[in-house]
Amino acid sequence: MADRMTAISVSVVKDEADIIEDFVGHTLRHVDHMVIADHGSTDGTLDILHKLAFCQPMTVVNEHRIGYRQWEMMTDLASIAGDLSADWVLPADADECWTVVGGGAVRGRLAEVDQMEGTASAAVDVARRRHDDPAVQP
Repeated sequence: MADRMTAISVSVVKDEADIIEDFVGHTLRHVDHMVIADHGSTDGTLDILHKLAFCQPMTVVNEHRIGYRQWEMMTDLASIAGDLSADWVLPADADECWTVVGGGAVRGRLAEVDQMEGTASAAVDVARRRHDDPAVQP
């Protein structure tokens, strides 16, 4: 096992300009890198992602596939995460935020699981909450 495990999130987004910056900021508190595919946004989401990518650890993909074949897109994004040496690949929705029971980052909980030498019995208490949930603070 490497000295430090790497957690990378993968996401497909479309027309999320109103929340994409909060989503990126929140998610990067929990993972080391983000791989985000924009699937034809018309509201400026892709432009915002490109600006964020200059100063944040993230890879932006401009997705041109016709139709919404989520399994193909997510598989391709997971492959990119693998190329970036991800130990953990986590799907993330732009309108949801992660909360770790007891505090901390998802990355930290996953590191605890890694330290158990492959034992899957450790509970990773992570709750996904919708972005508009008043309990979620970006």
